[in-house]
Amino acid sequence: MGAEARCRAVFEGRASEGKALLETAFLLFRGPDLRLQIPFAEMEELKAQDGVLGLVWKGTPVELELGPQAARWMEKIRNPPTLMSKLGVERGMTVALVGLKGFRAELEATGAKISRSPEMVFLEAASRADLARVADVLQQLQEKGGLWIVYPKGRKEITQDDVLRAGRAAGLVDVKVASFSESHTALKFSMRKKS
Repeated sequence: MGAEARCRAVFEGRASEGKALLETAFLLFRGPDLRLQIPFAEMEELKAQDGVLGLVWKGTPVELELGPQAARWMEKIRNPPTLMSKLGVERGMTVALVGLKGFRAELEATGAKISRSPEMVFLEAASRADLARVADVLQQLQEKGGLWIVYPKGRKEITQDDVLRAGRAAGLVDVKVASFSESHTALKFSMRKKS
């Protein structure tokens, strides 16, 4: 989801100013003397009232003073986006896979169609060497299409900088990043607009 806000948090009688981050599956708060990472699945209660997002975690109340954002954050926690909505995959969309064999069934369940002339390509890159395939993939991508490069999180064999360099070297523009799974990140590129 990627929302963030400066706010005040209250937990176990302690109050702290800091930054709250709303991720795909958890809420994170970082302050000078208070750090919390609360998975959505462990939230026992959730409400937004008078600009305060209130929840109970492990039997203990937590409050985040988010102002007008409190209600929006509550809705995002209750209804987190699906992987397909984060990736922009819609019913009837044409897609291609390079690697990611286990992902095919999930795409087809959404109503996407596997095609040789796709609107969107998903390229699996486990190492820097796999990024050499970007140029080949672009040959099959429609002019207004998008390329998602899916790579492991926190690995030395391939980093976000490696992925960004490969996409930009191919003349692409990076437009979005999404958590693909607990172990993988996806970075989306699109064709550079012609002047």
